[in-house]
Amino acid sequence: MSDDLTYPGGLAALTERFELRRDPVEFGTEALAGVDVDLLPLSEQIVSASATQTIEGASNTSWTRKRSQIAREFVGLSHLSFLNAQLIANLRATRRKARK
Repeated sequence: MSDDLTYPGGLAALTERFELRRDPVEFGTEALAGVDVDLLPLSEQIVSASATQTIEGASNTSWTRKRSQIAREFVGLSHLSFLNAQLIANLRATRRKARK
């Protein structure tokens, strides 16, 4: 068997990279929608390509980066589905932190 690895660093490096992606996010001045947000307008609004871009001068937090990464998958879809994906990403990170 060859010692060449398909992924640099092998499975250990791949696992570490995966775990880092699930680290709890840090927020700056940005935040998720409030618990009392009206969901109907969000279901009618479409995510534009501009949501994938970080705003110049905005805080460079892990949440800003994560949000723009998530947005790439939701361009053309409703803001409600985009919000749902953001909530799931945060819940996954929070659950991982609680298990440590």
